[in-house]
Order: sequence, then C-alpha cells, then structure tokens
Amino acid sequence: MSNIPLTAPDADALDRVSPGHPGKHGAAFDGGGEQEHLHAHAAQPRAHAYGHLAYRPDIDGMRAVAVLAVLGFHGFPQWVPGGFVGVDIFFVISGFLISGIIFSSMAKSRGFDYLEFYSRRVRRIFPALFLVLAATYAIGWFTLLSDEFRSLGKHTFAGAFFVSNILNWLEAGYFDASSETKPLLHLWSLGVEEQFYIVWPIILIAFAKARRRALLLPIWGIIVASLLCASWFFRDDFDASFYLPVARFWELMLGCLLAYRATRYVPSARTPRALSGLLAALGLALVAGSIIWLTRADAVAMPGAWAALPTFGACALILAGPDAWINRTILSNRVFVWFGLISYPLYLWHWSLLVYSDFLSGGDAGPGLRMGVLAISVLLAWLTYRFAENPMRKHSHAPVKVAALCVLVFGTGIAGLATYLGNGFEGRQGAISRGISDDLILPLATRKSDGSCERMLHLDVDPGVVCISNSSAPRLLVVGDSHAMSFASAALVGKQRLDVALIAVHGCLTYATYASENCNQVGDEALRALERLPSVDTVAIAYAFGYSDSDPHYADAIEKLVGHLRPAGRRIVIVLDAPKLQDDVHNCIHRNLEIGDHGESSCMPSRRDAEQRQAAYRAAMSRFGGGGPNAFVSVFDSFDSLCDSSLCQGMDESRIFYFDSNHLSISGSGRVLDDFAGRYYPESGSGDAARRP
Repeated sequence: MSNIPLTAPDADALDRVSPGHPGKHGAAFDGGGEQEHLHAHAAQPRAHAYGHLAYRPDIDGMRAVAVLAVLGFHGFPQWVPGGFVGVDIFFVISGFLISGIIFSSMAKSRGFDYLEFYSRRVRRIFPALFLVLAATYAIGWFTLLSDEFRSLGKHTFAGAFFVSNILNWLEAGYFDASSETKPLLHLWSLGVEEQFYIVWPIILIAFAKARRRALLLPIWGIIVASLLCASWFFRDDFDASFYLPVARFWELMLGCLLAYRATRYVPSARTPRALSGLLAALGLALVAGSIIWLTRADAVAMPGAWAALPTFGACALILAGPDAWINRTILSNRVFVWFGLISYPLYLWHWSLLVYSDFLSGGDAGPGLRMGVLAISVLLAWLTYRFAENPMRKHSHAPVKVAALCVLVFGTGIAGLATYLGNGFEGRQGAISRGISDDLILPLATRKSDGSCERMLHLDVDPGVVCISNSSAPRLLVVGDSHAMSFASAALVGKQRLDVALIAVHGCLTYATYASENCNQVGDEALRALERLPSVDTVAIAYAFGYSDSDPHYADAIEKLVGHLRPAGRRIVIVLDAPKLQDDVHNCIHRNLEIGDHGESSCMPSRRDAEQRQAAYRAAMSRFGGGGPNAFVSVFDSFDSLCDSSLCQGMDESRIFYFDSNHLSISGSGRVLDDFAGRYYPESGSGDAARRP
C-alpha cells in the first residue's frame, strides 16, 4: 500500500441533480437531493450578471476517474503508479464547483447567504465524515495499542475540526509514523478544502460590487501568490508544500477561473465544437498520462512542476464542456457517473479500511485482501450515500439537521481529544500490557535538545545538533546519529543508573563523503565537550549500519571521527549496531480482530540471518578493536545483549526491545546499557530498565 496520501473528493460535486435540471443521466441516480454541479453551456444570463448553471454528468465522470485512480494507487501502486494525481484533479474540480455556487448565489436578489452556504456544506460533508470518524475510532478502541490509539485520538480531533493538514505538517519529520499507520491521514485534503471554503467566499463577496473584470484581480492574485509560496516551500520544506493550503490554493483557483468564465456572460464563453473536442482529448491524455506514467518518486515532489499535467488536464476537460464527445460518451457513462456520485464517501472509507487491514494482518495485506477491502469500501460508500447523505441534503428541518450533525462531528472530535489527553485509555487494552505499549512509544525526550547541556554542562551547542545530559558530571559521552540516541535513551530518561551525555544528529554519518556541514558539527561539538568535561572517561560512538550499504567509505568516516576525538585522551568504544528486525515491531503484536495468522517470527530473526544482513558493515568495522593503528579502540557488540547463539530477540513475554524495526526502545536500550555498564563501569551496578528473566 502506498504511503502517499491523496485528497478527498469535494463533496459539492456529488450533490444530486435538481428536479429542474435532471441532466443527461440525472434521473437514473437521483437520490432525492439537489445537485449543485455547474454547466458551462446553460442558457446565458444577462450581461454582467451571474448565471444559474445546470448539472454536468461528465464532471461526476471526472470525479470517478480521479477517485478510482486514488484507490488504485493506494491498493495497487505497482499497477497505478501515478494515481496520486487525483489530488490535483479534485482540487481543480472543487474550486470550479464552489466558486460556481458562490457566483450563482450572487445572482439571487438577496445576494450571497453565508448561513445558507455553510448549512449546505454541513449537510453535505458531515454525514459521511461522522460515520467514518466514528467507525475508525470504534475499530481502534478494540485493536490499537495505547500509543496508536492516542495518535488516532489526536487525528480524530484534527479531522473533525478540519485541521488535519496542519497536524500532519507539524508531525512530519524523521521519526514521524508512516502514513500507512495513520487511518485518518487522508483527511488532510478535506482540511485544505474547508479552509478554502472559509477564505474564498469572503474574498469574493468583498469584490461583489466591483466591475466584472475586477474579479479577475483576486483570482489571478491568489494564483500567483500561491504559486510563489509553493515554489518557496518546495525548495525548503516539501512537507509544507504538500500540506499547507497556501501552496495548494492555486489549483483550486484554476477551477475558480473556469467558473468565472462559465457563470459570466462572455461572448467567447461557448467553446466551438471542434475546439471542444480537441480540449477534451488533450485533457484526457494529460490526466491518463499522469496516472500511467508518473511514479511514486514523483509524488514526493508534488505539487511541483508535474502537478501541471493533471491540473491542466482537468481544466481542459471542464473547459471542453459537456457536449464534447469524450465528455458526453465516456465521462457521462452511467458507471462513471455512479462512481462519481459516491466518490466522497468512497474516498473517506477506503483509506481507513486499507490501513486497518494492514494493521490486523501484521503488515502483510496481500492483493486479495486489499481487493476485498476496496470492494467493501464501495459497498459502504453506496450505503452512506443512499441512507446518510441523501436524507440529510433535503431542505426539510435543515436547522435541526445542521445542529445535530455539528454535535455528532465535533463531539467525536472532542472524544478524540480526550483520548489523546488520556494517553490512549490504557485500561481498555485488556491482555496487552501497559509495559509493552510504553515500549512502542517513541521517546521524544531523547530525540531533541532539552537545554540540559546548557544548564548542567554549560555547553553552547550548534542548534542543528542534539545535546542532552542527565548529569552535571557525565562519565559517558555518546556520539552518533539516531541509533546513538536510542542506545543512550534508557539512561537519559532515568531508567538506567549511568551518567550520560549525548551529542548526535539525525539521519547522517559524520564525516561521510556526502555529509552536510551540520552533520560534521557532531565531531567538533563532541571534542569541545570533552575539553570542558573532565568527568567523561569514555566516548561511545554509535551509528546505524545502513549507511554502509550506500557508502563504501563508512569505516573511513568512523576512523576520521575516532582520530578527531583521540587527542582528548579518553577511552573510545565503537558500539556495533543492534540487529535489524525483518518487520516493524508493531506488526508482531497480537491484536484483537487480527486477520490471518501472524506472530513474532519476523521480530525474532536468527542470529545468523541478522549477522548476514550486516556482513559488509561488520567486515568494514573489523579494523577496530584488533591490532594495527586502531588497537586503542574498543568494540562493544550489541548483538551479544539481544541475541543468544541462535536467535535475536525483538521482544519477550513482557517487553518490546524496539519501537520500529531498527531503533531500540527504552527497554532495549536498558538491556544493552546493562551489559555496556557491566563491562566498562562494573562499579555502577546494572540498570533496572530491562533485567533478563
């Protein structure tokens, strides 16, 4: 399953056809509500007025193409490699429809009505959203560990209040959980659209009394400003470019530009038939080409230059109008229209169910299971559309419906917040022990500077370097990357009786051929610390072995760091990396409602296999600890703490030694540090973090 989340279909595109404007296939799918699709070739309004536009079944067809591409990408990324472009198609359609609704409302004698506009949005968006939030929360109650359920609570709150995009941006980083473990990650795009709904009507109404062409000023102004923001974020912060609305509004505003053209009387508004056919062919080629030829690697760079293909393709299809052969024959086909009508609830259901299928199958949801999950998503989407959305869209008792839906959605969000503040309600876990759940929580306190080095050691460390100490007179200085942070974590949180200071950086090997200046600061900061801290008698160097796979000079970088620190005259110990598990340890936990028979084997690799995976690394590191110029360096092998002669342990009956597949948990750190302290600090006594049975 791909870990690139996509957008939710804009709900307004799914409002049903009104009795006055049934559309080509409207009657066949009429659920009794009203349609707010726009039709660029409706009867023309008077000059300089906004027109009332009719339903376009081809836009439902466009939505079907987009949502099916998204489902294909999430379920079978090897078959639909560019399905992530559905995000761009959806945003263009959303801008077109919402702006068209506003323009049409402005044509009424009483003008645009904010209360009516947002009442429609609530009755359209909230029914499916509530059902998915509630179902996702209920499944999580019975299946998720406390740290996972706590995270779900936070995302439930963000989803209910339409700030998921902001939350995911704030969470993004080296240790952020994979998107495949976030059942509500996909609500980020709903957040972008709701934020658009809030901002854009206000801007439009502010220009409502201006001359017709004056409305182009805010439209083009936002397009240009958003593109500039996206370009700036793209250089410095991919996550901001992906999640923040200011980097996405230009796609929505392209749709708005089309709505402006379609709803105003412009002599050239009717596209000539020949040009209409060419536009539709070009649009379909751009959309289909994006879905087929773009790859997951391109998704990381969205919404970059590649976003032009699907966005311009969607614009061309809309501009072509409903009478173009492709729009009239293919996109207005009954099957496409049907999928378009259910695309909003289909999107909401499918991602949450795919994530849970991965969770409950131990991360091994095969093609058959994924196909079954997508089929169930289609069924749930139709049931949601038929029995939840349609009744709520009817105008009868609208104020009561709006109030009830707000209570349900926002109440679910508050329940999510309570779950987050309540640490995932650990008591509900039953057989899953609190200790196991605690081991699976990333110890954030050991991953970022906390001011302790400045307070206790009087060190002024570079902001890009992590520095933490649990003592004003540490005896051990740990230097390295995130694996050094994991190695030292039990002592840093007070679970192991060893006075430790940590100087490390995330995700790079100091003095490697590709190392950044920030990465190489670790060596200089460590040397300065040794010069100022006479209490330190040992330096432990700990880096992930994975760098050796891409850098043949791995050991040279370690040797350079050793040489840099040697003048300080302290004992230097190379900590060989811990075994890497075959799977994320979360997938080795037995859960309620689990699918299939999965267990602990992937988290209990044979020692021979684990050593074989590190063969090149261990061969390179053999230059330390023996004879030769590095004879003064000692080597400590973490394998001896976590493995016996045949098996390596990722867990035992009461503890988890990793919080993913390669970083030690607090218990894992305690187990390794116990042996380290026993060897180098026998007088200190062993810690209590991970005593062996």
